[in-house]
Amino acid sequence: MAYPHSVQLTDELSKITLAHLRDPDGRCALRLSKEFNNERASTSANIRFRLSGRLEEAASLAQTSLDSPRLVHFPTPRDFLPEERDVFDAAARWYVEIFGDRQATSAGTYDFSTPRSELGINLVGGAGLRFITDEGLPEIRILQYAGRSAIPETLFDSPEARFSMLRNEAWISSTGSPLLVTVADLIRGEALVQSISPETLLTACNDWLATCVERIRERVIEPKPSMGTDCAWCGFISSCDAVMK
Repeated sequence: MAYPHSVQLTDELSKITLAHLRDPDGRCALRLSKEFNNERASTSANIRFRLSGRLEEAASLAQTSLDSPRLVHFPTPRDFLPEERDVFDAAARWYVEIFGDRQATSAGTYDFSTPRSELGINLVGGAGLRFITDEGLPEIRILQYAGRSAIPETLFDSPEARFSMLRNEAWISSTGSPLLVTVADLIRGEALVQSISPETLLTACNDWLATCVERIRERVIEPKPSMGTDCAWCGFISSCDAVMK
């Protein structure tokens, strides 16, 4: 998803991403501290996100006016590696299969971050795709790519859904309408679709956020590095004494 606004974080606010909230105790404390304090990571650590970004941008552009998505809206990126192209094409096919019968209009892009000054943080990262349905209702589509989380039984069971609700809270509240939410895995071809009154879920999501942020603050007081699978995607590995010694 392309961001139309400045991507400069507010210096006074710490960065919180979905990865931090999904498992506040699972990430290396040193990496967590560096990310929390807005230290710049190597760009190579962000390469794996380009597939999702490119597909979600195409999905949003496919419905800039009231329409349904079709495969023609998802041309295979020429700059992708062959295996990336295969995954992109498979994800595009499932996106059209799941959403192809839904006429809707894109509700535009979101800001790069959502400041939560009362917690001293910025929420940073993908917020899902926003649409207005042909019936005039707000809709959020949360797309997964066979990653860490299976399709949930309820929206609160999905960290991705909770994070999206928090990132879109102002927009959701401004609509004053029931909300249609879809969590879709575009590799497995699975989806959860729910129409909800969002107030109760938003309250639960905010409670979850406050609890996670409190735990993260505890862990970054005296951070120490720890080696594990998390190292594979760490943008600070070149300066990590635990790995490079």
